[in-house]
Amino acid sequence: MTTGLRRLPPWLGILALCLVVLLVPDESTQNTLTVGLIWALWAASLNITWGYGGQFSMAQVALGGVSAYVFVILATRSGWPVFLAIVAGIVSAAVVSVVIGYMCLRLSGFRFAIMTLAFALAGVGLASSMEITGRTTGISAPGPWPTLRIGPLTWDLNGTDGGFTLLLLVVFLLLTGGMWLVLRTRQGRALLAVREDQLLAESVGVAARRYRVLAFVLGAVAAGVAGVCQAQYYQFIYPSLFSFSTLVTVIVVLVLGGRGLLFGPLVGGLLYALLTNTLHIGGQFEQMIFGAAIILLTVFARHGLTYYLSAAVRLVLPRPPAEPVRAEPGPLAPRGGGLTDAALLEISGLTKAFGGVRAVDDVSFTVGSAAVVGVIGPNGAGKTSLFNLVSGFVRPDAGEVRWEGRAITGLPAFERSRRGLVRTFQRPRTFPALTVRENLVIAAEGRPAHPGADPVEQIVATFGLAELADRPASALSYGDAKRLGVALAVATGARMVLLDEPAAGLNTGDVELLRRDLLELRKAGCSVLLIEHHMELVLDVCDEIVVLDAGRVIAQGTPAEVSAHPDVIDAYLGSAR
Repeated sequence: MTTGLRRLPPWLGILALCLVVLLVPDESTQNTLTVGLIWALWAASLNITWGYGGQFSMAQVALGGVSAYVFVILATRSGWPVFLAIVAGIVSAAVVSVVIGYMCLRLSGFRFAIMTLAFALAGVGLASSMEITGRTTGISAPGPWPTLRIGPLTWDLNGTDGGFTLLLLVVFLLLTGGMWLVLRTRQGRALLAVREDQLLAESVGVAARRYRVLAFVLGAVAAGVAGVCQAQYYQFIYPSLFSFSTLVTVIVVLVLGGRGLLFGPLVGGLLYALLTNTLHIGGQFEQMIFGAAIILLTVFARHGLTYYLSAAVRLVLPRPPAEPVRAEPGPLAPRGGGLTDAALLEISGLTKAFGGVRAVDDVSFTVGSAAVVGVIGPNGAGKTSLFNLVSGFVRPDAGEVRWEGRAITGLPAFERSRRGLVRTFQRPRTFPALTVRENLVIAAEGRPAHPGADPVEQIVATFGLAELADRPASALSYGDAKRLGVALAVATGARMVLLDEPAAGLNTGDVELLRRDLLELRKAGCSVLLIEHHMELVLDVCDEIVVLDAGRVIAQGTPAEVSAHPDVIDAYLGSAR
């Protein structure tokens, strides 16, 4: 799956398809193209929800069924104009998606998929039992659509000369073009961030749930369009037309073409229609051969055929490399004042229990502006749990977190990030399918503006990522991924970063670079709250150290005071230090 921000638009293929639609009179070919485009529309709806939103919705076909039924009922039984009935059908699918999303989008992964499947099955059952929908027998569509007239031109949307097929192609291109535009906006980049890693997206200020709802609703709109088109093509709808077996076909079409690729649904839909119309060998072997073909394509072209077609085109018609924008390493943009006694972060009586174990027990301390404060202690002492409470990923049982004098205990993680309190994670977290530069662009969205160089390129240069900037984050080494994680937090313009064991697993050279980065952050006025087991680094860069054991603070003070504290020696450092 590629990034979504960089695409090779196959204009030559689209132009060739338009010519086939317009010039080939063969009815069988027209039928294959029409069926393929309908499958492409269905797959495009799932591509928005799953390919770009990262949510495997199993309600896509059911949402399209809502649109189809509303369209047909209003046009045939209520006498609505066809165009208004179409709009009402699509809007109905969007409204139902909001209702389903409100109940399901608190879940993720397998549980989300099962919940949406439950709604889909319930919808099919409801349509099968209602008189207005024709029960299991179904109802007829409103008949031929009116001919469009644009000046001297006429467009027959119902004839055998390819008018309806061309309409489907235009609709698909409009949906695809709309998604292409969305992906180039700040909202589109945030959507991709949520797809890649929801926790990381929230930690850099993205309201993940809002974007999950956005993807779900946009996917429902596209499913509504597909449902209307399918109803008009078949001129008859019935519940099993929107059943689980149809959903499975839509999934196959999208996987074949390429999930997360703009033209993946088109390639997958046309391929599926071609295979089903050409493998007419009859008998029990037809489904076996067709299934084997699907398996082979899925296994050996796991990114989807569109990905490999695009790669082949790039080999034949390579693009000239773009001239990279380079910035010289330099000081980071200022984040606030210098080191002061004024508390930037205040933690008071913070407590959190999991079952009968108090992971964090009445913890209190403050962090000033431009200060580096270390949090140390043995494994299981509650350090990461403390970070989860401070950053907003977990709600405390008791206590308060104050930021710049204001209580933020009830704020979600993305709101805290937007106010300048940003965290990293123990395990390196990046947006793996995006390049290093694209990762940083997402993190820098909405940061305070500063005059001078491009902030993203400045971060790239300062953190030594220039040679890696155009590589996918998934291709980074462990050390480079750790470094990118810190850079992402800094790119947000944070006034305080919470670093969770940034030196873990790093070699000596990388630890030295980390030490330099921490000092550079303090120089820029950015405070650091640091969990770390690398005591030499902690003692070197920290202004103050807080020691936890069994969830409680057992010591707090300067590095010299803490390292000589008898309780710290007994619980963590050891007498042989």
